[in-house]
Amino acid sequence: MNKVIYSIMLVFLCINLSAEEKKKTADFRKTRWKMTMVEVLKAEKAQFTNKIKNYLCYKTAILNKDCLITYLFYKGKLLAARYYFTSFIPTKEFNLLEAALKAKYGGPSDIKVALKKLYDEYFYLKWIKFSKSVELRSYIKWNDTRTDIYLMLFYNKKKEHWNTSIRYICREYAQEYKKN
Repeated sequence: MNKVIYSIMLVFLCINLSAEEKKKTADFRKTRWKMTMVEVLKAEKAQFTNKIKNYLCYKTAILNKDCLITYLFYKGKLLAARYYFTSFIPTKEFNLLEAALKAKYGGPSDIKVALKKLYDEYFYLKWIKFSKSVELRSYIKWNDTRTDIYLMLFYNKKKEHWNTSIRYICREYAQEYKKN
């Protein structure tokens, strides 16, 4: 009888620990949405480059390509983050990134091609500052439990150069950001 009670208690303990671990799962790298800037500074291990207003910036490499990591804070809390690649061959690396995101998040929820004013459609991407020389050529969107993920391909007409980014945005917190 004691073994049965002990076994039941052990199962409930494991379930409880598992639920606690899920609560602590990172949303982007080793960070969680709504962390403070200080918490993100402690959690992020990439090379810190600078702090600009509500942004923290880092350097790293993904798929052997140099990229920048930026974290956006709103009212002192983490709202969004992104990987930004500057040296980029559009089809090859974009397809590699797409395959990696599909492997992690499954099939995309939305795909758009040849867009120029995405920020008009998706309010919480308004922190993307487009110039007249930069066009958003395509994006692919995934939805995770707490996060919207966008793989985006840009073309700079003035520099004749391709860029891409992967943006992670807190779904819940973005609603408040939209109102302001």
